[in-house]
Amino acid sequence: MIDLKTIKSTYQNMYDNELIEFAKTRYDFISSDVKKILIDELSKRNIELDFITEIEKTKQEEFELKLKQKEIELDGNTNPFLFPFWHFAIEQFYCKKTVQEVKAMLKDKNLTDERIEEIFKRIPFRKEKIKPSFLQIVSEKIELSTMSVKGGSFIFLIGGITFCIVGVTLPMAAVFLIGVTFAFWGGWSLISGNNGQSKGHEYWTQKIKNKPEDIVWIKPIVEKTKLYFVLTISKIYKFQLYTVDGKSATFTCDKANEQKILFDGIKHYLPHIHIGYTEDILLTYEFDPQQFLINIEKKGLYKPIDSYPL
Repeated sequence: MIDLKTIKSTYQNMYDNELIEFAKTRYDFISSDVKKILIDELSKRNIELDFITEIEKTKQEEFELKLKQKEIELDGNTNPFLFPFWHFAIEQFYCKKTVQEVKAMLKDKNLTDERIEEIFKRIPFRKEKIKPSFLQIVSEKIELSTMSVKGGSFIFLIGGITFCIVGVTLPMAAVFLIGVTFAFWGGWSLISGNNGQSKGHEYWTQKIKNKPEDIVWIKPIVEKTKLYFVLTISKIYKFQLYTVDGKSATFTCDKANEQKILFDGIKHYLPHIHIGYTEDILLTYEFDPQQFLINIEKKGLYKPIDSYPL
């Protein structure tokens, strides 16, 4: 970390125009101690500080506007939506507030008892015991899908290396480039831990147990096998889970009894998540996963799992 003496020396060695430009563009991003050094140096040079006053005034106005907007967002008289208050309630539970305390806080925000109950209906309370059958379905299905993805990546890696060897031996540049592409894709897929699929089943079961509110969307997928591209001869039912941090995992669950366990578990342990798919919903998620539930509710697209006759 640069010490204050070095910073002071740097400012002293700047030309007036450089110092003014720095103050105009970086003032908001420096600490209070550094601000004092900067203002002292500007004052020594008899440079007017009106622009500093204007910067601070603008920042204060922006802060007050955000505070006012936050108050409006969390006022039951002006905000008809559920999820801004849902987020607020979950934050309070992290602050060790009791159910009664949170309900009282929501009441203070001009919410009716009916709206408060609707909010609590969507809060995924951490259960001491989650049905093993639900966790087992999620765990096993995601693990099978993960192994399949990793297996495919491994095949690409080996195939790519083989192509590279053949390309060098013959030699054939095109074969070598294909090999590099395959090997890179396969290797990257194997070592990358940034996507939800590669994190494996433990990641998802821990989410359900400890931070269920992070899972916000389940997308149903139906893959059809057609005879001569016309007649459907089989269907495979898959589901894709999405989180607030952009992670996702796909798994197959095409048996009726397994789907019932999955849906019952979601109703009980993840009552807030949206189920369904449209292009608009996907774009809304990609735009801002953190605000996904709030944004689809505002668009009138939100459908929790208990809105379906499952």
